Amino acid sequence: MDRIAVAVGETRVSHPALAARVGGIRRAVPAGAPAVAGYFDHGVDGVASFLAVLDSGPAYVPLAPVLGRDRVVAAIADSGAATVLTTHAHRDHLAGLGAEVIVTDDLADADASPPTPGPIAYIIYTSGSTGRPKGVAVSRRALTASTRARRALYGDGGTLFLAAPFCFDSVLSMFGPLTSGGTVRLASPSASRDPVRLAAEAALDATHLLLLPSVYRELLEVWGEHQPPELAVAIVAGEAATPDLVRRHFAVAPARRLVNEYGPTEATVFCTAHDCSPGDVGPVPIGRPVTGYRIAVLGADLTPVAAGEVGEICVGGTGLAEGYVGDPGLTARRFVPAEHGRWYRTGDLGRWRDDGVLEYHGRTDLQVKIRGVRVELGEVDRLLEGIDEVTEAAAVLVGGQLIGYLRGDVDTDAIRRRLRVSAPAHLVPHLLVALPELPRTSTGKIDRRALAARGLPGAGGAPVPTAVTTSEPHAILAAAVGDVLGRVPAVDEPFVHSGDSLAAMRVVARLHTAGWSLDPAVLLGGGALSAAAPALNRRGETTNGQLPPGPLSPNQLGIWYAASLARDATAFTVPLRMRVAGRLDADRLRKALDALIVRHPVLSCRIGERGGRPAMEPTGEPPWLDVVSTTQPGRVAAAEAAEPIDVRCDPPFRAVLAELPDGRSELLLTLHHIAFDGWSKHVLVRDLADAYSGRTRPAPPDFRRFASALAAADARGEFTADAAAAAALLRGLPTLVSLRTDRGEAAYQAAGQVVDVAAPVRAGLERLARDLRTTPFAVLLGGFAAGLTELTGQHAVVLGSVVANRPTPGLEESIGLFTNVVPIGLELPPGSDPVIVARDRLLSTLKYAHVPFHRVVEAVAPDRQTSHPPLVQVLFEHLGATTAPVRFDDIEAELDDGGLQQGAVVDFSIRVFPRRAGYRCVAVHDASVVEPDLPAAILRSTLATWRRLAARTDVGEL
Repeated sequence: MDRIAVAVGETRVSHPALAARVGGIRRAVPAGAPAVAGYFDHGVDGVASFLAVLDSGPAYVPLAPVLGRDRVVAAIADSGAATVLTTHAHRDHLAGLGAEVIVTDDLADADASPPTPGPIAYIIYTSGSTGRPKGVAVSRRALTASTRARRALYGDGGTLFLAAPFCFDSVLSMFGPLTSGGTVRLASPSASRDPVRLAAEAALDATHLLLLPSVYRELLEVWGEHQPPELAVAIVAGEAATPDLVRRHFAVAPARRLVNEYGPTEATVFCTAHDCSPGDVGPVPIGRPVTGYRIAVLGADLTPVAAGEVGEICVGGTGLAEGYVGDPGLTARRFVPAEHGRWYRTGDLGRWRDDGVLEYHGRTDLQVKIRGVRVELGEVDRLLEGIDEVTEAAAVLVGGQLIGYLRGDVDTDAIRRRLRVSAPAHLVPHLLVALPELPRTSTGKIDRRALAARGLPGAGGAPVPTAVTTSEPHAILAAAVGDVLGRVPAVDEPFVHSGDSLAAMRVVARLHTAGWSLDPAVLLGGGALSAAAPALNRRGETTNGQLPPGPLSPNQLGIWYAASLARDATAFTVPLRMRVAGRLDADRLRKALDALIVRHPVLSCRIGERGGRPAMEPTGEPPWLDVVSTTQPGRVAAAEAAEPIDVRCDPPFRAVLAELPDGRSELLLTLHHIAFDGWSKHVLVRDLADAYSGRTRPAPPDFRRFASALAAADARGEFTADAAAAAALLRGLPTLVSLRTDRGEAAYQAAGQVVDVAAPVRAGLERLARDLRTTPFAVLLGGFAAGLTELTGQHAVVLGSVVANRPTPGLEESIGLFTNVVPIGLELPPGSDPVIVARDRLLSTLKYAHVPFHRVVEAVAPDRQTSHPPLVQVLFEHLGATTAPVRFDDIEAELDDGGLQQGAVVDFSIRVFPRRAGYRCVAVHDASVVEPDLPAAILRSTLATWRRLAARTDVGEL
């Protein structure tokens, strides 16, 4: 009798019969297609279709009804799959997708033909942090490596029971038994939400099962004392296993092997495994690497951390995926070079135990901040699940309060009292809530979003809204105080028992954000919170913190839209690196960052939506501060600069304090350009040092008011006439400076050089500026334009320059995106004086420096293409001065102002800084598209022109 290959309910298909189904379906797979999708519930044709496409060359894209139509549409479009395989039952679900639908029910069996596999086995879609699913491309080589590792760990043959939908990568575990003569038993679609039926199907003939830990626990409860005798191995994966599950497993099935697997989709299903034992204490480990894989726990500088320390889990080996479909930038950030191949940076946290076993410690993106301290929600989960009576737990942050949700009927007050004695204070939830069941996602994992949406539990556990919407003054004040302190004091408790003057300022800022005002002296006077509530009043928008969500300025809108189209997620990231001569106190630095946000609220604004348009949404939250110890600060700085900021989710500002062994430090500040410009860095560095040292200054104007006024003026059409006049100065000039090769749409790759200009050359250029009654900027610009046109052969160019655009007194003390790009048209026919041309054109152009750049672009109406930036591809900046050193108390710190930093997203940019001796020039170009030798040639030509200009003795001579 032939061995069974696939079983679903009462349906059983032998290995030869499965091969015939594969042969029949394979004949319908289009030759030469890059990808073919399959849309199936559990069934034989779902398995056969995967195998048929795998042997035919295209990449297989597994889809299922559980994904929902929008995600299916996105996956088909992103993967390039023009054909979808499905059954009659689902054909109507795929109508209108623009892809050919092939119904496998109509295909007859056929003999198998020799395989013609392609390099990519499948493309599977996982959730992305931006909300857009990521397509992970897995090679046939990686799938083979994963299958070999599974067979080495569990042996050949047997019957593996799987319950996950076909669109999830755990189903790919089926290749273990399928390639070794074993059987895959798939749960019937109707059993997925019915633990009793699922338990019955798993008990039919399975020797192995692979389930989520939470689902396996349900099966243990259903089976009770009647555990299925043939089930030899229970494999749990997909979410963290709990100590309670291990205890329960060995209580009812002591002879059965329990294996906790770990592995991201990018590692092809799994990469570590741990055989659990009754003696396991504490968090359930994820084990050791399986055959063919390497594991490292690395710090922020991508070097190994010591055993026992928590770092990021990185995976290497032959089982790694190729990367992300259509996203080389993300691929480069997550799959990084290693000494032997590549590391995949999982974003998971872990630590090596002394016995060489790996523990999972949550996600980097499940970190929240409470009173400036990072708290890992997974660590809170494990803390709660370590209590005997807690079977399952999940922590969420709501309204500034840490809430722990527990499954089952437990005494939350007793548990909280116990935690206060035994656990670190920052890990103890402010509230514990018991629920009969924790909500689940479609994949069966705990749904933290659903828990957070319940709001803050009120009396009797009833949810109350987290926003300040009530007219009750005490409730309004309590919400603001709770957000700042991490807990709401009792009504008779003085604020000063828990908060200081800085905390009072934060409370006032949060109240202002919601449109209320309070004198901080009321909080600091020693009275109870209830006595302070009557002093709370509605007020108009008169101070920084009071502004509600407001519009982006026109230039912010330009950045916003450009960032959404950018080929590199870090294109608008601004990394700053400060070298500190001593060791800064991390707690004081956190408070200083907090005070900085109060002073410059734009640094806490996410970008949300208001009336269908992007808007700044103030959060009042200070930036996260990481503290790391390292001997390689350069690598830490590079890693930090390579990590993008998604301003839709996070404020535009974060910080890392890198502590060096010799007692020095480096402070790495990373900002998004949408809230920050070149002038702002001087203000940022000074104000941060002042806040750390206790120095005060008058409050500056709020950038958000400037942005709102500019947006209103733009909406009224106030820039239309001036935009037309600015465009007239560019009429007839070419709108493209051709520096590019034809390399397609590669990701933006910033590269560049730093060169210094000698002091005598600087002196000569400044003397020439005085002689011609112009500025050094005009001389430098003219020389650069002459060098550029000499190389490109274009005697007319449009260059961009950045202006500060701070038109009213006081704005020089503010942080924000004030700057504007001004397009300058220069015509330099042979024999012309480049300095005179630049001087005269600047005089006529800078009168329109206030016109938003995008309005000038609209007025010029250049031929727009996604292959190059509109109108300005080359940017020239002359910065008036480098940032002066500052002091954190008595510790001197200096900004590394002249190194390579990410530039604006143009083909080539050059920034010129005055130095004590000469100039420093920082040239940045897009290495993905600019001719490789051209940037260095432009610099050489520019420097030669500047030297000739500096040596002029006759102002009419070139």
